[in-house]
Amino acid sequence: MGEIERGSHRTPAVLVAAFLCCAPALVGCSAVKSTKKLDTTPFAENTVSMAGEVQRYNRPPQWVYLNEFQDAPSVTKVRETAGELRRVLRSVALYSTQVVALHESRIGEKRRVEELARYIDEVTRPGIVAARSAEIGLTLEDYEATLARVRSRKTLREALGAAQPLVTCVSAYAGVLFDRADQQVADAGLDLRAKIDLEFAPLLENRRELERVHMRAVKGFELLYELRQGDGTALARLLEAAPELRERFASEQPTAGELDAAEERLAAQLARIQAVRAQLEPEFHLYEEHQRELEGLRTQTEEMLRLGRLTMSVWSRSHRNLAAGIEVPPQIDLERLLTTTAKLGKDLF
Repeated sequence: MGEIERGSHRTPAVLVAAFLCCAPALVGCSAVKSTKKLDTTPFAENTVSMAGEVQRYNRPPQWVYLNEFQDAPSVTKVRETAGELRRVLRSVALYSTQVVALHESRIGEKRRVEELARYIDEVTRPGIVAARSAEIGLTLEDYEATLARVRSRKTLREALGAAQPLVTCVSAYAGVLFDRADQQVADAGLDLRAKIDLEFAPLLENRRELERVHMRAVKGFELLYELRQGDGTALARLLEAAPELRERFASEQPTAGELDAAEERLAAQLARIQAVRAQLEPEFHLYEEHQRELEGLRTQTEEMLRLGRLTMSVWSRSHRNLAAGIEVPPQIDLERLLTTTAKLGKDLF
């Protein structure tokens, strides 16, 4: 199930969006009547509860200030991994839909088993044949043996149990992809931050220099006050902090007039600093918007990956319980979890 696609149908969408396209069909599965042999309700609910909430994030990325960087190699790597995750998650949705549909169908157990095996083979074999067996953790020989075991079972529940190794491999493969995506998102974040800092380097240097001059002027005011209070050591420290005031003092005992003149000089300097800072403010605001958008993209992408990882965990466990005939309701308070996480970020890589 690494590549798991139905034929050549490949629908592009944001991360996890393809998985969500099947949510409406799955939601209806909550009405399935329980039986002692096989109850698909928890399986459907566990799969769909997450899907319905993740759909809140099904929005196109908003590249506004960072538009010039969206085709950077580091971002392209994230998109490539996200594309593979889309295919895996979409196949999970399609497979889950098929399982519930077979359970609801009026055909006999033998036919259900045959249809399950046929569908598994249809969506799984392309990934194995595409030489991704090393990443999926399943050789072609292992796959054929597992598929034979599925076909040999007498009931749908038993066939699902025989298919569990495939589910485990898919879940593990998705875990590898999520780990890869996590690292790529972190790398892309650092890369784009460096690009932003490089683009705004002159502005940032000007801001730093203004801050240095401002701090010297403020320190000068403090030392002038100490001089007025009779601190004999303050003059040397003042001239070190503000050497441009040296010409204002004729001796080591400044007069009141000299101190007033020095204070006026510092006040004029602070006024000029404020004027320059005001001129730089629009450009600095643009810099901050770049950083804010990057943080939004990074946060939202990380959250999507976290939800996708949790989706796979819930699905895999639900499939195992289903195959074992264990009637286990959803074990995660998804509504509370996702209500909280829905407040984070708005955009995706």
